[in-house]
Amino acid sequence: MPIADENKPLSEQSLWLGNRPRKGIVRKDQVVFLDTETTGLDPDRHEIWEVALIDWDGEGWVEYQWFIKPERLEDADPIALDIGKYWERAPRNGSDSKWTDVQTVCNAIRALTWNKHLCGAIPSFDEERLRLMMYANGVPWKWHYHIIDIEAMSVGWILGKRPEIEIELPWKSEQLIDLIDPRSRITPTEKHTALGDARQVKAVFERIALWQR
Repeated sequence: MPIADENKPLSEQSLWLGNRPRKGIVRKDQVVFLDTETTGLDPDRHEIWEVALIDWDGEGWVEYQWFIKPERLEDADPIALDIGKYWERAPRNGSDSKWTDVQTVCNAIRALTWNKHLCGAIPSFDEERLRLMMYANGVPWKWHYHIIDIEAMSVGWILGKRPEIEIELPWKSEQLIDLIDPRSRITPTEKHTALGDARQVKAVFERIALWQR
């Protein structure tokens, strides 16, 4: 158990154990960190417009990011577009980012996620929409059916160490991050971008699970 600092309030104490030795439980090639940005919450009406994956290639972590041009932008939820900063970040003439053909994205996702565990923040949201997108484009998916929700994993980790802490639903990711290790927070600019949020998931995962060596 971590040693509490009696001079600091509970809300200011991180539960991370730093470099304390523990047995590794996960191989790096078993997990892919991911996030998507969509035009809304309804999978029947709304589309993925950004996908990011972070994958281990045997030598290091490789980041992938794709922008997919929505076909039905008129159906988009304006709030969802604002949260994901669509109008600021979507590719346009003269910008560094480019749209990628959806078939190309689906083929890449298929190759990178084959038999791997998807790890994200509420990954069921992303996984369902990725399946629908790949099915619509004739690309089979074969990631492992056990997906990893970093928020549920974080709550279990926190309560296992400090059961007196009250964490009410709906869980707030920033509260969980601060309890685990506030140093792992991404920057405000990265927040609500697919790649930034995938990086956040990876950072938290690496605080509470150790890689096999």
